[in-house]
Amino acid sequence: MVKLRLARMGKKRQPVYKIVAVDSRVPRDGKYLEAVGQYNPKTDPHTIIIDEEKALKWLGFGAQPTDTVRSLLRQTGVLYKRQMLRKNFPADVIEANMAKWREGRNMAAPAPAPKKEVKAAPAPAPVEEKAESSESAAEVKGASSEENA
Repeated sequence: MVKLRLARMGKKRQPVYKIVAVDSRVPRDGKYLEAVGQYNPKTDPHTIIIDEEKALKWLGFGAQPTDTVRSLLRQTGVLYKRQMLRKNFPADVIEANMAKWREGRNMAAPAPAPKKEVKAAPAPAPVEEKAESSESAAEVKGASSEENA
């Protein structure tokens, strides 16, 4: 069974947690399938960063969140959004409801995940082949033997 749970990171007495999708048989800090977000309880107020797309994807696959992760998903509105998606609300209604929900909680809208742009390699410039004599090449370059003397 896949679970959404916390994996501890950070130093002694300075915990920072990753919210991860993991097989339930794997140890707490073991290998995970995908990182979904971060949780830092030491900041005031605590910091929660969740990638909504990844969280909704894993919840859609049937991943079961632990009690703590369920609380974090509720605080960020992911569970509210999932509920509306399951009831087949239109996308514009979902966005309006989420904006109203965030306004009531004085939360900023989450920043969209940065998309990786794949840059195509520039095409090599066409090579023009010209038969040049040594004299014309010297004139073009400006380095004739007469000028150097």
